[in-house]
Amino acid sequence: GKSSIVKYLSSKWDQVSHRFTGLSTDGIDIHTLTFEMRTVDETRKKKGKKKQAQDVTVNVWDFAGQEVYSTTHQFFLTRKSVYVLAYNLEDDFDNTESRLSYWLSVLKSRVPKASVLIVGTHVDKIIESIESVSFSLKHLKDILQRKFSRYLSQMKWIEVTLLKGSFHNVVELKEEIEKMIISHNKLVEVVPSTYIYMDQILSSYSQSLEFPVITNKELFRIGAICCMSPEHTKSCALFLMETGSLLYYPNDKILKNYIFLEPSFIFKLMATFFTTKHRWLRNGTFKHQAFYQIWKEYPKRMHSSLLYLLEKFEICYR
Repeated sequence: GKSSIVKYLSSKWDQVSHRFTGLSTDGIDIHTLTFEMRTVDETRKKKGKKKQAQDVTVNVWDFAGQEVYSTTHQFFLTRKSVYVLAYNLEDDFDNTESRLSYWLSVLKSRVPKASVLIVGTHVDKIIESIESVSFSLKHLKDILQRKFSRYLSQMKWIEVTLLKGSFHNVVELKEEIEKMIISHNKLVEVVPSTYIYMDQILSSYSQSLEFPVITNKELFRIGAICCMSPEHTKSCALFLMETGSLLYYPNDKILKNYIFLEPSFIFKLMATFFTTKHRWLRNGTFKHQAFYQIWKEYPKRMHSSLLYLLEKFEICYR
């Protein structure tokens, strides 16, 4: 499935870092990978020079498949992304159509003109029924293309096998993803080296914090270390949010003073409710005094902001 796709890309691209939520298969598994992009400088092209190599760094987010987490995923969707939707070719096609339609609808509303690659997995399992599956697959593609293609910048399909020893179309899969990233007009851009330095410092700093949240004052202090003004620091933080490195809401009256250095933190926060370790949540409701027990590991001064964050993500309501 999707995690096998990420595993394959990790074996072919250079892995810079790997951040896991620590919640088994819950939440988000984040890999930072790089691959080499070759471009041709027109002035050099005339002189017969070879293509120049440039490293492209990408954050690969492997979202949890559990339905309980699906409502939160949509809030991590940004315009600086290529989206890969994976489905199992062995599954019932009516169910597949329903699930793909759901995510394509989310992308349509949250990220207009998104670039989407739809990957059918387990080709090796359908060899004996390839004719009937091919017919159903064509029907599925026709339906979804008619419904969504005009709302998306790119909508491409590929079928693969990721079983070791019987790979099928995996090289084509990697190359297609690379092409979609490179051709995305909002995705590949040259940024100031200070942005990269800032990202590295914040990532390292978050590892030393028991609670991966800092204030604007701390953000601007770190920005100054990176030789950036407060305004440039704010622009950098907004860029890092777009690329999935942190959560930052400067225009929100309650959350504007906090920067969440680990986007996957929202899943850890959510998991404090959906657990068998306590019985505070009953019939979908809980009392406010329960926060002091449920969130005893978090600073009390942050409780109201954390509750607001969950409301912002439409996980809970007052």
